Amino acid sequence: MANLFLHATPVADATLEVAQNIHEYGIAVVICSLFVVLSAALMITCFKWFKSIIEQIMRNYSVQLTKLYEVSNKNGEVLVGIAEGLVSETILRTKTICESLLDTAFLKSKDLVARVIEENNIQDKEATKKKVTVLISNLFEDVYTKSNYFTFKGKPLSHYMDKESWIKQVSETIYAEIYLKVNPDRTYTNVKMIYDNIELEVFHNINNLKK
Repeated sequence: MANLFLHATPVADATLEVAQNIHEYGIAVVICSLFVVLSAALMITCFKWFKSIIEQIMRNYSVQLTKLYEVSNKNGEVLVGIAEGLVSETILRTKTICESLLDTAFLKSKDLVARVIEENNIQDKEATKKKVTVLISNLFEDVYTKSNYFTFKGKPLSHYMDKESWIKQVSETIYAEIYLKVNPDRTYTNVKMIYDNIELEVFHNINNLKK
């Protein structure tokens, strides 16, 4: 019984204190104070709940990002392997196309010496020079146009060609051969040397991804 009174005393004291506060401040003030306390407690509870939700979302998001990163790395390794396997083949194919186009132009160029000598009055050097330049320009325009149908690293093969420089080099060689003593072997060698240099220039530009 004594214990019962001991437990009841704090409750009674609290009740008396509330009654006293109501008497002194009015019931409205007490209710408002109680509401404020309850609201604060509710806000704290909601904040902790909301914080726990955000933390859980961030943890899940972090896990997903980690998995995505791992998958991306694996895909990247696979793609690198594929690319490394294709690079050599792609460069070889590109060089073969360039060689084919330039070899065709070379065969036509070397035959121009005899053709111009036979068909034209080479004593008129100015007219001869113009005709040679026009013929060589047409040859390289054909090479340039056809090379646009093929690409390397997203650029047409013509991007790696210096058409104007090549026209000048070949035209000068052909023009010089016309006024030398006819020698098909020498003409073949000299013209071939120019075209070999042109091919090397193209390959150098491709290998260095000229921009």
